[in-house]
Amino acid sequence: MKIKDIPLTDRPRERLLKVGPSNLSNEELLAIIIKTGTKNKSSKEIASEILSKLNNINELATIDYNNLKKINGIGNVKAIDLLASI
Repeated sequence: MKIKDIPLTDRPRERLLKVGPSNLSNEELLAIIIKTGTKNKSSKEIASEILSKLNNINELATIDYNNLKKINGIGNVKAIDLLASI
């Protein structure tokens, strides 16, 4: 499902403005950092895939560029953005 298909009030950026970052899931926060998806995957789906590769959210701090690049939808720029954000 594309972000555009999600009702406006349920989209990650809009929810952050409405309820604050502490009330968003890790998937939603990561989707905001990722910004855009691909033709076939939303940023939330990409975020979910990244999180599924981790045992817990703390492992996000140890993920490296090459492992991020293995995820469909994460290219050079998104991998660099994620690493800088982490």
